Amino acid sequence: MSDLAGIALILGGSLAMLYLLMAAMPEQALRFLNNFSRNRPVGIILTCVAVLWAGWLLYQMPMGRFDGFKPLLLILVPVAILLIVSQMSELLPVRALGGLLLLIPAPLLDAARWHHSPARLVVTVCAYIMVVKGIVFLLSPFRFRQAVKLFIRDAGFCRAWGLAGLVFAICLLAFAVTVY
Repeated sequence: MSDLAGIALILGGSLAMLYLLMAAMPEQALRFLNNFSRNRPVGIILTCVAVLWAGWLLYQMPMGRFDGFKPLLLILVPVAILLIVSQMSELLPVRALGGLLLLIPAPLLDAARWHHSPARLVVTVCAYIMVVKGIVFLLSPFRFRQAVKLFIRDAGFCRAWGLAGLVFAICLLAFAVTVY
């Protein structure tokens, strides 16, 4: 199994679970999406994941003459988490989601870079869509709520988006098993 197949399985499985919930329980999914931007516990969890991941990437990165400062990351990362969680309470979950959407594409693009199949462009396009969404959510987190109100107005729209997303996730899983 190639790296791209493994990553496509993870991405497709994650998207399938998300969209299956939207299709099967649209009222609950809509309620969660409407309350997501003010959900502090989810924001704290997503912030911890995003900052720890970014800290780990910085620790792994070759920094030349600044390699001596890497042990400071062990102190700075928890301090950054505490400061972000305590000082940025407004729309924290959406900002943290934006940060994760900027971190997730790196392994996707790395796995798709050298794969020979033209179907790798499906994962590449997904990665770039994530980057754009991540930038928007980080810079303008209120856009998340606007997007939910615009695209997912009621339970019927939520179910329709869930079914469309589920079809895409199943296609991605099929690519992971057959092509990648």
